[in-house]
This record gives sequence, structure tokens and C-alpha cells, in this order.
Amino acid sequence: MQGVRRQLLHVQADTVGLPVWEVPLPSPCPNDEYERRMSATMERAVEEGITHIALGGGADGPDGDQPVVSNLVWGERNRSSG
Repeated sequence: MQGVRRQLLHVQADTVGLPVWEVPLPSPCPNDEYERRMSATMERAVEEGITHIALGGGADGPDGDQPVVSNLVWGERNRSSG
């Protein structure tokens, strides 16, 4: 998803009937704040019975894009800790 504009992501998700949950992050974002916000979002997903997720970036600008590596590493590290 790296480099995909937010508007395109929403159009694609709407087309296949999938929700998009954006997690707003400050810039710069301290790791503890990132962990808090992402953990809260994952808890919400579990509560709603969601079993699969896709992580991506997009917080750098109004339509922005950002590398997704940190999200993928976080997701892999935390996917079974709940």
C-alpha cells in the first residue's frame, strides 16, 4: 500500500465492501503513543469479531502516503499477543 493515496484506498475499499479504519498519528509520533493508538484499534477489532486486517500508511499529509514498514513490523510483533 506504500504510496497509495488515501482517496484511492477508500474508493478501492468501498468497491469491495471493506471498512477502512484510519488511526491518526501525530508527526513525529513517539513509539509509546503509536503503541497506545494501535493497541486500542486492535482491541476494537477483536471486540467487533474481526479476524484479519491489513496495515498501511498515510499520515504524512492531507492525501499523504508513508512507508508501511513500521506498521508491518508492529503488526507481526503484536498479532498474537492479545
